[in-house]
This record gives sequence, structure tokens and C-alpha cells, in this order.
Amino acid sequence: MATLKDIAAACHVSVSAVCTAINHPQKISRKVREKILNKAREFNYFTDRALKVQKILLVFNNYKNHYYNEYYTDVIFGITQRLAELGVDFRILPDFSLDYAEIYDYSGIIFVGRTPDAFLERAVKYKMPHVLAVNPNANYPTPAVYQDSANGLAQLIEYVKNSGHENIAVLTGETDPKDIVWNEFYKCARRHFPEKDLTLYQADYSMIQSVEIAFAKFLRDKKKTLILCSSDLLAYYVYRAARKYAVRIPKDVSVTGFDGISFPRFIDEPQPQLTTVWADRSALGARTVDLLLQLLRGEKVDLLNYLPMQIRIGDSVRRIG
Repeated sequence: MATLKDIAAACHVSVSAVCTAINHPQKISRKVREKILNKAREFNYFTDRALKVQKILLVFNNYKNHYYNEYYTDVIFGITQRLAELGVDFRILPDFSLDYAEIYDYSGIIFVGRTPDAFLERAVKYKMPHVLAVNPNANYPTPAVYQDSANGLAQLIEYVKNSGHENIAVLTGETDPKDIVWNEFYKCARRHFPEKDLTLYQADYSMIQSVEIAFAKFLRDKKKTLILCSSDLLAYYVYRAARKYAVRIPKDVSVTGFDGISFPRFIDEPQPQLTTVWADRSALGARTVDLLLQLLRGEKVDLLNYLPMQIRIGDSVRRIG
């Protein structure tokens, strides 16, 4: 284990300078401070210390968007509640562009939501233990906690097929081949439906007009009986588009969602109740904290940690035959 004396010798400074850089960084010049802290990181000094977890970072790529999203607010609540139970302080960062000298005394990082590669590159460079909440990254083998989309969709498809629907459409706002969650969702749909019986429509999550356009295309295919939406938000957009086109749910068209969010304000009469699948998002946040703590204790952890999903049956799927 590296000592303060080892770091001082490597940097050609006094032990007191090392102590100052670590404990009172504002009292030493930035150039000397960064030299000392970088060397301490190189020697794994902060990892080898007591690792009494006192502070962690919660890092977002655009925090405001996460804060106004019900899905992520539940995850954030689970994270902060678990940290409060453990007596661990945290700091929220809307991005991850800080120098190491500004965050060296934090034990680890939880990245929430879709995380840019640059953030993960910097965390690796800083040798700071880190985990991902909700969105695994295909480019970096980083431990992550997210909902078991494949299993949730399998439950939903079983219910859909048992209701007599064999020719369906998938409506999504995401088709990124690097997105692990989307790929699991779509591959599962492909496994259960032949290519000729499954049509993919894409829309923009932030533009309800794009959903109306996709819905109009769907209506031209008279063989399709159900729209499988990759999120509840898209499903609620479909509800509104259906009203515009005088289409009745589920009598004329059946609809399913995915993720179990609440009805948004623009749905005047939230009927029929949406059939969807959901996961305990607060539990997902708490599990992410526990995963980081396992990592900090030096325990072996799985890269992909699934949280189970459960079907929630509503009245939006008509039984055929």
C-alpha cells in the first residue's frame, strides 16, 4: 500500500505538501496539487485507503431531462433513499467534465441514464469505481443495473398471442443497434413473430406529430391488429392519435405499452387502462447503490444485473376469436 511518503518522494515534494493537496487542496497551487493527486491516483492511494464510503457522485447527461422524466425520478429516488439509509453523502453533476483534483475525494460514481462514452473514458482515466443505472453501455464493459426487458416483453407477447394477435406492429422511438435495452426488446419480438407478421414503425419521443404519422401508416395495413409500443409514453401518444382518427381502443386497434409510467396530463380520459409491463424503479436505484458498494469493497460483480419486470394487464388488448 502506498504511503504519503512514497507519493512525496515520487513528486519531489514534502510530505506536508502531499497532506495539504489531499486534505486542503484549496491551499496549494493547482499545478502542484494536480501533480500530487495524479501520482496518488497512479499509486492507487485512494482505493487502498480505508474505503470508508463517505461521498459518491451521481452523474447525468442533462440532469433536467432526467428530473422531468417519471421513469428516472423513481430511479433517482431509489438511489438517494438508499444513500440516506447508509449515511452516504452525494453530489449531483449535470455532466462529467471536472478535473480529477475537484473530485478526487469521492469514493465512486453512479452514472444515471444514457451515458456518453467520454464520461466513462474519464472515469477510467481517473481510476474511480463506477456503475451504470438503467442504460448499459455496449462500448465499455461497465457494471450496470437495468430492467429485464427481454423477460418483460416475453410476458407481454405471451399475453398478446393468447389473446389471438398474430400480426402486429412495433412502435418505437429507439433503433440504435448499440443500445443494449432496445436490442433485447427488438430481438425478443423477432423471436416470437415471423418477419412478415412484424412491422417496425419509428417515431420521435418528443414529437407527438411523428406518432400520428406512424399511426396513420399503421392503419393502412388492415392485417395488423395490435401496436406494441416500446414505452408507455408512445402508447399514450397512440391513444391521442386514435381519438383524432376516430379509432376505438381496443375494439378497432389493440395497444400495449412498456415501463409502467403514469398517464400524462394530455390524456383527458385515461381509458381503457393500458396493458403494459413494469419494474420497481426505486428498487433499481437502490440496487445500483449496492452494486457500487460491492465494487468498492473489491467484490466480484456481474456486468449486467437485471431487475425483474411484471406484466400489468389492462383493457387495451382485445381478445380475438
